[in-house]
Amino acid sequence: MVISTLHSLFITVLGPPLVLLLWAHLIRPHWSGFDLLALAIAAATGLSGIATARWSDLVKVAGAGIWLTIAIVTWPYPILGIVCTTGDCL
Repeated sequence: MVISTLHSLFITVLGPPLVLLLWAHLIRPHWSGFDLLALAIAAATGLSGIATARWSDLVKVAGAGIWLTIAIVTWPYPILGIVCTTGDCL
């Protein structure tokens, strides 16, 4: 159970930044107009970590709500950092 929870938290917390980092460095130079798609894929990655956890449905719904609230507030900062690593900064 502990390994399952750690696996789910790993996907939920580290999956979206990894998706965005790969998008910024590998895909964005070739397909520059699909940035909202990258955000949707990153959000789906984070939510899939919660969905695959061995938690009760109530905990999953609460976790998804809390995760989405935190993601909406905090994602602009790591996204700016990720874009700046490509040299396309402000």
